[in-house]
Amino acid sequence: IHDYFRQMFFIPLNSIPDAALKRSEQIARFSVDSVCPVNDARRILQPTMIVHGEADNKIAPDYGKRVFESLSSPVKEFYLIEKAGHNDLAAVGGSEYQQRILRFFARHMVFNGPPA
Repeated sequence: IHDYFRQMFFIPLNSIPDAALKRSEQIARFSVDSVCPVNDARRILQPTMIVHGEADNKIAPDYGKRVFESLSSPVKEFYLIEKAGHNDLAAVGGSEYQQRILRFFARHMVFNGPPA
């Protein structure tokens, strides 16, 4: 969060993100320092698609790939979008992005009818 704050406001001010993290810990009842996506991914057994921008300068594509490789799900897909950054996956990926996500959902989502 400190990196995001520095990128958004161009100043290395930690007191605001620190306060936000502390409040988030209180609400969620866990320490943010205990969160490790690479380790936590091992508990995921459901079909999972990770979409990552090849030009992402906030979260390195290699890190996304490590999270993907840690998934325990036997059904998983890693989709790297060339020239996409962190927040422009849909814009750069275009219709192929939309189609790949729709195909993944169509193959792996189970619909048991409307709720009773």
